[in-house]
Parts: sequence; C-alpha cells; structure tokens
Amino acid sequence: MLPDSSLSSPRRSVCASCLRPSSVCICSAVRTVRSPIEVLILMHPDEVGHAKNTGQLLHLCLPNSRVLIGTLFDDDTLQKALFGAWENQPKPPRTLLLYPGNDSLQAAPNPSPSAIRLVLIDSTWRKSRQMVTAHPLLQNLPRLSLQDPPASRYAIRKAHEPHQLSTLEAAQLALQTLDPDNSDQLNGLGRAMDAFVAFQRKFWPQAN
Repeated sequence: MLPDSSLSSPRRSVCASCLRPSSVCICSAVRTVRSPIEVLILMHPDEVGHAKNTGQLLHLCLPNSRVLIGTLFDDDTLQKALFGAWENQPKPPRTLLLYPGNDSLQAAPNPSPSAIRLVLIDSTWRKSRQMVTAHPLLQNLPRLSLQDPPASRYAIRKAHEPHQLSTLEAAQLALQTLDPDNSDQLNGLGRAMDAFVAFQRKFWPQAN
C-alpha cells in the first residue's frame, strides 16, 4: 500500500537555477559576466546543492558555460564535453584544464580567448585528484595553473592551505590570466562572490 501523501512530510521546494532549497536560494548573488572563453565545470555529485558550493553560482554567472555532473564519465561523453562543439559555436581549438602540474602553463597561451575552452573540477582537492586520475582524457589535457594566487576570501568553507581558492575564485583568476583585456568584465565574478559570502554570513551563529 502506498503511503497517504497527506500524511507524508512536505518536501522542500528547490530552486531550479541554483539547485538549493528555495528558502536559501542564492540567485540574488548572480552577476552576469560575458567572456568569450568557454567554461566546462565538471561537478562532483556531492557539490550539487551544497550550501557552500560556488560552482553552480559560477555557471549562472557565465552564459558561456556548461556543467557536467558525475565522478566517472564514459569516454564518449567526456570526449564530447571536452572537445565537441556547443550550440551554434565551432569546436574549441584548444582545451585547457585548470589544475596544478609540473608542466602547467602559468601565462596566457597563444590562441585568442574565443579559441579556448577552460575545464574546471568542482569538488574537494582529494576528490578532484581522484577524478583526474580516473580519466586519461583529463590527465592528457594541457594544464593551466594559477601563479601566486591570493588568499581566499571564502572564509565560510575550510581550505587546507590559504591559497586554495573556491571554484568561483579560481575561475575568475584563470579567466583573467587567459583574457587580461576582459578583466573589468570578469571582476563581476568577484562581486558575485562577495554577495554570496554576505548571504551566507546571515546564517552564521551570532556572537554574544
């Protein structure tokens, strides 16, 4: 026998955009930022709807972005996500992975920004290493690393090192490295981050 729906506890309404409960929707923090660089966000399932996640906010800020959720992707799905054409756009001549490595680029490569697809892994550091290790396609991508990144402003989520940034902060710095002429526009991501942190602070315990 199916349970009487009138007796079951009501399910919380979830925002279809930010994937968070409607009572803590963060869409007010979204700042639309135009960038010719395509951004692919590989989001770990544990990050979906996570109160402190910034990957979905990044996606909402960047019209030229896509999200792929999972931990293990089949080669065909990942191949298309990394190198396939998006709607009404040509295939990217160059795909870069934002991830540290001994041979990582630390400056803008030769192609124009419109010829680049930037891949970010939205997860904890431990899980991101697992995702890269599990996918030769990711391992073989040329990498971009952030040189001397500033300390994170993201005090609401613990990092093992001060220079470990949130996904949104890392994306802003990477995009400004690849497209320095668009830095003013990309500063909108910083404003989105500030609005997000200010929103989260409302839920912090008040000091006596």
